Amino acid sequence: MTNISNEVTTYNSDFIVGDTVVIKTPLEFVNGTYDSDELFIVQGVCGVRSGGVTILINGQRTTVACCELRHASIAELNAKRRLTAIEQVLAEVS
Repeated sequence: MTNISNEVTTYNSDFIVGDTVVIKTPLEFVNGTYDSDELFIVQGVCGVRSGGVTILINGQRTTVACCELRHASIAELNAKRRLTAIEQVLAEVS
């Protein structure tokens, strides 16, 4: 009998539907790149092996790799946008 708390999983996303996230690096697509300071809401989490997260970009559902996103900080939620690295540091100190 396997104890669920000891079960080994190959992928465990930190994201769940409804999370607010920002893009860490410009997203590379076949027809170009996309970067934005917007906040995005996770619409769906893909299968265990794919490691993808679905967000809305310009009204279209787009699946991106988890490594290209991060949770929005409290300062970003208050500012309603992704902060620059310098703004993040200043927000942490104040």
